[in-house]
Amino acid sequence: LQNFTSQNVLLCTSLPLSSNKISILWNGTLSSSTSDSLDMSNQLSGDCEILLFVLFGLCNNQQVVKLNISKNHLNFSGYEMAICQFLKGITSLQELDLSNNDITNEEIERIAEALFVNTSLCKLDISSCNNISDEGAFAICNCLKENTVLEELNLSNTCISCKGARSIADMFKVNKTLQKINVSNNKLSYNGAAAISEGLEMNIALKELNMSCS
Repeated sequence: LQNFTSQNVLLCTSLPLSSNKISILWNGTLSSSTSDSLDMSNQLSGDCEILLFVLFGLCNNQQVVKLNISKNHLNFSGYEMAICQFLKGITSLQELDLSNNDITNEEIERIAEALFVNTSLCKLDISSCNNISDEGAFAICNCLKENTVLEELNLSNTCISCKGARSIADMFKVNKTLQKINVSNNKLSYNGAAAISEGLEMNIALKELNMSCS
């Protein structure tokens, strides 16, 4: 298994999955899927154990480029580091939809850690995750100062305020890859929007910015 240690494999194979969970994985998902897109939205019911096995399977099945795990009430507490390691190792994944989950700032920090080294992910959707606030925005924007792959980021309908807007503005000043960002339906305020506009003056890459209702 490329990019993974024996500890990573042991972590997956030792999880106490029930036969029903294993059946979910092997009937119509990882083993039988020949598509480049895997849609597991509204199917996991907050079960991170299944998510770990999905990610494990994707590391072996490098043909999947789109993964949708939105609307699953997922909270990565206790699994943050494992999920981070998997995201570092999945080299084919180009689009990841984590929207409408219960992800926290701490978990976003682990995702951001993976983005420092990820060389494939072009589109990330973490919208409508109401536990993400300025700290989460800072973590994502900090990694995007170095990430040269991500082109689209959706942070809409979270809890980002003026402080988070300043993190976005600072990122704009150095990032040369991001082309589209959605920060609509947040709490940016006039000062936050002004900071973002100022940051854009030094950015030549961004093509689309959505700050509506913020």
